[in-house]
Amino acid sequence: MKLFQRILCICLALLLLTATAAGCGETPGGPSEVSSETLTVTEGETVDEAAQALESIDEVDYGGREFTVLHAEGTNFEEELIGMPDIADAVASGVINDAVFERNTEFELRCKLTYVKVPANNMSMLGMLTNEIAAGDTSYQFVDTNMSIAADCAVAGLLYNFLSFESIDYGRPWWDKGTFGFNLDGNVMFMNGAHNIMDDDMTYILAFNKEMIKDYQVENPYHTVQNGNWTLDYFSGVIQSVSADNGDGKWDLEDTYGFAASHIIGNSFFYGAGLQYIQTDPSTGEISLALDSGRLEKATNILEKTLFLVYDQNAIYMGNYLEFGNAAQLFIDEQALFFSENTNYLRSIASTMESDFGIVPIPKYDEQQEHYHTWAHNVGSTFCLPANLKDTETMERILEIYVILSYQHVTPAYYETLLGTRNVRDPESAEILADIFANRVYDMAQYYRTFNLADLFYNCVNNNQKNFVSSYERTARSFERNLGQIMKKLNADK
Repeated sequence: MKLFQRILCICLALLLLTATAAGCGETPGGPSEVSSETLTVTEGETVDEAAQALESIDEVDYGGREFTVLHAEGTNFEEELIGMPDIADAVASGVINDAVFERNTEFELRCKLTYVKVPANNMSMLGMLTNEIAAGDTSYQFVDTNMSIAADCAVAGLLYNFLSFESIDYGRPWWDKGTFGFNLDGNVMFMNGAHNIMDDDMTYILAFNKEMIKDYQVENPYHTVQNGNWTLDYFSGVIQSVSADNGDGKWDLEDTYGFAASHIIGNSFFYGAGLQYIQTDPSTGEISLALDSGRLEKATNILEKTLFLVYDQNAIYMGNYLEFGNAAQLFIDEQALFFSENTNYLRSIASTMESDFGIVPIPKYDEQQEHYHTWAHNVGSTFCLPANLKDTETMERILEIYVILSYQHVTPAYYETLLGTRNVRDPESAEILADIFANRVYDMAQYYRTFNLADLFYNCVNNNQKNFVSSYERTARSFERNLGQIMKKLNADK
């Protein structure tokens, strides 16, 4: 099978796997569990499902009018929206640009509309939507912004509830079920799916240097992951055996490390252990704190292990918030066995790194943990609809057509770009990456920043402090008050 066809099959299976999350249920206090055994769908079946879904949607005639998406400025946002007929003008890679152009062209033809993209400063979008709705205007039909800004807009009553649509089946593979974790008392006001790329770019993974794995005689990480033994303790043992000072007595960018990561690694270990701050019942929208005494004990244990590796063993090079590039450069220069950041780094690493590398998930807490988990940063993109949406029946059909066309065109192109280099062509990386995306944790604390919970573990790791439990318990006292204020605002705006 040609590379593109193989990648297409993988990514479609990925999305079907993601779609099973809602049906698998949610473990109290933990993220939804998804079984990797669902990766059995064939390419033909998934393509037929999308084509049949498109044909089942009633015809849309928007009368040739402008249909506008308000989107955040910046290449990453433009990449998932803007496709140019002349590749010289593209903001994205050639493969993604062409796919987005095809998606947009077919979208216009099927819905008989003129698709217009309006860029805006991300931080100004809350004010723009506020003014728009207050004036009774309907200038924007779609809104594409990051998840943190979307949460602010949701609390301000500026967004339409996706659950108000009557016929959309969010169990289909082009929707990301993880975003049902944003359910606020029956309100899901931003949704991810095939129409987003930047949320995938902001998902955290581990990469490993295949040559260094052989040199240090480390067991093939793919085997360890597949056997369920890829735990934090196992990972810690491996990276401690690799780190070495160059002889000058200083630990800096001239040394070799078992693991190089940016300052965000604390969050990755926290979510990788199956923890989160806030849990939501997707079926009812009931929200509660997730860290009971047992999970707080687990978090404390993870923190102690991380601080030991960073500050006592020098097994980890952890850059500060101004040094995002240092960890990646150590990995590229073969001075780090493992590297962790979001998947966006894979594209640049693949183009500059000579050695071959593979992809593995964030380690589990222990072997009893059933699945590997990760998280998506709040700067990742999401999709919203203005609260003053008109002609909701027509909009429902237009939205579904747009997302399905994205699934058909843009999703395969994105995964071809992400996986279609010599460094990550191996099927093991592709399958593991599929599981990583399927098991993302969308913790409401990361997006609704008003709860002030999201940085507690992160701050402890970065400041070499062990006071996570006391910080959490102190902040948790205001949780119900903050939640009540949000719900009062939402109810007032209904």
